[in-house]
This record gives sequence, C-alpha cells and structure tokens, in this order.
Amino acid sequence: MSTIIRPASSYFSFVPGRDLLNNITGKERAPVNGIRPVTDFTMYVAPASGPTGFVTMGFEKRFREAFAAGEVEDGVERWFVGASTGALRFTALVADLAEDPKGKKQAKDRTDALADHFIFMTYKYGDTPESLRPLMEKTYSLVMPSDMSSFTTHPTLHVAIMVSSITDTYTRHIPWLLPILLSTHFAAHILTPSTLRHLFRRHCFYTGPAPPTHLLTTAPGEVPITFHPLTESNIQQVLHATCCIPYLQKPCRYIDGVGEGYFLDGGFTDFTLGFTPRVPTLILSDSRDVKAVFFDFLIPWRGASVERLALCGVVAPTVTFKRAMEGAVFPAGWDWFTPWMVGDPERRRRMWREVYEASVKEFPAVFAGDGRGQ
Repeated sequence: MSTIIRPASSYFSFVPGRDLLNNITGKERAPVNGIRPVTDFTMYVAPASGPTGFVTMGFEKRFREAFAAGEVEDGVERWFVGASTGALRFTALVADLAEDPKGKKQAKDRTDALADHFIFMTYKYGDTPESLRPLMEKTYSLVMPSDMSSFTTHPTLHVAIMVSSITDTYTRHIPWLLPILLSTHFAAHILTPSTLRHLFRRHCFYTGPAPPTHLLTTAPGEVPITFHPLTESNIQQVLHATCCIPYLQKPCRYIDGVGEGYFLDGGFTDFTLGFTPRVPTLILSDSRDVKAVFFDFLIPWRGASVERLALCGVVAPTVTFKRAMEGAVFPAGWDWFTPWMVGDPERRRRMWREVYEASVKEFPAVFAGDGRGQ
C-alpha cells in the first residue's frame, strides 16, 4: 500500500489498498471527489489496542452524524468487526444507532461514556483480577444495548466480535501452563505464523440473520473461525471474553451457545486484521503498519500482507497529530501500570482526554485528494 490520499485533516493519513479504488461503494465519486469513510465502505475494523484506540474514535462521531443525517445508504449491510477494545467501540456505536438513529434521545452517547470510563479507570499497586472486576463489569454495561432485539435484528448494521480460546488439548492444564504456552508459541510465531493454529481457536459472535462467513475468510494454515450468534444470554460473557487479558482479569470459562472453554482476549488472534476482507473495508489503525494478531504487535517487522489489505483503506494518525499532544505521545495500555502515571493519574487522564477530543474534532468526513498525496 503505497498510494496516500491526503485527508482533510493533517492529523490523519489514508492509504488505499491495491484494489480498493475500483471497488468502493461510492466508486463513481472517487478519487476525484474524495473517499467518504462512512458511506464508501461496507466493513469497518477497529484494533484491540486498548486506550491507543482513542486516536481514531472520532470515526464513531462521524458515522453517527452521517447516519442521523440520512447519508448512510438504506439497504446496504455494514459490518463492524473488532476484538477487545474494538468490540467495545462497535458494540457501543451500533447499540446507539439501533436504539436512537437520530441521536435525539440520549444526552451522552455510549462512545463518550466508554471513553470517560477508560479515562477514569485507575490501577493501584496490589490490585487483583477480583478487585478490578467491578471496573470491567461497568465497562461492559456501558456499551451493552438496552434493547437487545433492535441491536441483534437491525436490518443493515451488524456487529462481529472476535474471541480467542485455547485449544482443548491444553485447556485442562490452564492456568499453570499458560505462560509457557504463550512464550513458546510466540517464539515459534517469529519464524512462522502458522503455529498459532496449534494453540488458539477463533470465535466470531455476530448479529444479524446470518454469519459473515463470506466476508471474513482465512488462508490455509491460519486459525479457522467458528461463528456463533450474539444473543441476550451471552453478550456479557462475550464482552468479558474478548477483553480477557490473562492474570489481569478473571478468566472466562463458559459462553452460552459455545460451552466450556478457556476464552481469552480476541486480540490474540485478531489484533487488527486477522482475516482477509472480501468487501471494501476501512481499518481504523493506530499506525500505517497494520498488525494481524497480538504477537505481530510485538514483532516490529511483521505486518499485514499486500494481498490481505487489497480491498482495505487504512486511516491512521500522523506525526503531526502526535506532536500536537502533551508529551508528544498517544495513550497506551501500559500507561495504567507505568509508575509515574500510577502516581499521577490526573495527568494521565488529562493526556488521554486531549487525544480523544482531538480525534473527535479532527477525524475527517472525506479523504480528499487526487490519489497522489504526499
């Protein structure tokens, strides 16, 4: 992906995949009149990157504005795919739009509430999964729909939440074996990503009438995906599972509709793009370097292939955005545990809120340009 289309804001860059410009929903308008991030795509992917995701949360505001204004084409199905934080973000967005499409009933939308809660949460030395449990349970309750029927049966807006689990071979040996399994498979993953299929299973919990099997495809050697309906009886379990970081949160050992297992943060198998999209897809990335699975996040040279990104457009924050923030840094998950931030939570909160508010203000409604960019 080398062509860069200049966005309306200096805070974001947009890079179209090899085949995107000939396939986007609004191809009669682009690239002459620009690409619209809300209406020219039929699938959207958000990363499992914790508070770093604040950098692109302005997208949700733009989508709400376009939806309320009637700019989102009726009859076109749109999928919102994510694990962990990405799943929380999109559950919040679709729940709001299903219940209040014009944005008139709620004084504060779920995206704002989620951001506020993430900013508020504070880790203290000595905290355990049990002591952190109330904070996480509130996170799930903030994004969950109050009207599950309108959420799961919306005619055009669908959510796909990705969850990882340990293969049955190892489940009975958890938790004492888990650190060894993760470290050895990470070492093997450096050499060949196909080793992940021996450790993980992937689950996609979806809304709508049918699973998106034709949209989320995997290559030979990758961890296959099994599909399950997202229901009123399992949505809280699924949100817990997709955010379940080992030893920081209480394990998820059962999901209704799947059964018993050892379920983990979905980012292990779907950090950003663990599958190959078959429709025009907008990736809300923390950087231009798109990562497939969490282990790739730890390997600087490992990124998604040109083939995987062919029908994707990657929107990412620019250096200009980063330099404009306090300390010239973006939020990161480890901020919660960094000693000076633990000791000065108000400064962390201020820095995180600055990034969130900048994204809301600067996220462009149109990626403008002639396809050359800079």
